[in-house]
Amino acid sequence: IGAVAMSVSLDGLRKVRRRAAREAPLEEGHQVAASTDRPRDADLKDRLYRAIDELADGYRAVFVLHELEGYSHEEIAEMLHVTPGTSKAQLHRARARLRESLAAFV
Repeated sequence: IGAVAMSVSLDGLRKVRRRAAREAPLEEGHQVAASTDRPRDADLKDRLYRAIDELADGYRAVFVLHELEGYSHEEIAEMLHVTPGTSKAQLHRARARLRESLAAFV
């Protein structure tokens, strides 16, 4: 029971830390909102989401966990039952695939 409680506690702390890292002062929010109202940005966002959805399952999982959720390769390796090296390689390949998918858009 102690190990489970420790794991749940550490997961909660990581979640709080990731959320705090993504927060920005309210004043900055107005600047960001004003700069992202262009149709091109919305189109790029749609293309990015589609490109992420088209990634192989392993690549997508590692990309989302690392780039969007902020997990380390060690944490991802533990969650997905792979080695940290595999996590790093899959992230590298996912980024390469996304660059290929979005190259025509740029």
